[in-house]
Amino acid sequence: MSEIDAKETLAKVKIGKMKIVSAPQDKVEELQSWVDQVLGAAGHPEAYVTDESLISDFVSIFAEKDEKEKRAKDISNKLGVSVKSRDYIVEVAERLRDKENIVGLGYE
Repeated sequence: MSEIDAKETLAKVKIGKMKIVSAPQDKVEELQSWVDQVLGAAGHPEAYVTDESLISDFVSIFAEKDEKEKRAKDISNKLGVSVKSRDYIVEVAERLRDKENIVGLGYE
């Protein structure tokens, strides 16, 4: 979305001609502590995320694919789980939860 499109969209929202509806957050709420870890590793602990938020949402939309994957690899290294740029935040959070469960059982 260009800056002009974004301004037009915001203007429509302000005058009531357009409504913004958030995607569900059921999984985000269920996995909140792990979602918080993913957001911290991504450098955006304050971010508003939904069940449909992607890792790539935290990289410039103008970034090349290589840059997006490099960013995902950085996050992966921080968390110790596999992360790709097209992964949903909640998928990565589930991997963290599962990793903690395995470690807690002494299987790692």
